[in-house]
Amino acid sequence: MSAQAWRCLNVSSPEIPIGASVLVKGQLYPELVGKIGTVTNKYGHPEYLALEVELADNRKVLFWHYQLEQVQD
Repeated sequence: MSAQAWRCLNVSSPEIPIGASVLVKGQLYPELVGKIGTVTNKYGHPEYLALEVELADNRKVLFWHYQLEQVQD
């Protein structure tokens, strides 16, 4: 399913649960913008989290919470 078919939810990072689908945004990894992945772990303080995301190609990448948006179908 393409990123355009997903609906983004505006939620703060502590509300994104492990196992949630997320859309990559932000500029740190421009080649990953628009990709969908699954949150596999969280690191850091709840107010400023880093989230580990597994992408479709099985790569795991760390993102700051503001670089992701939770999505639902």
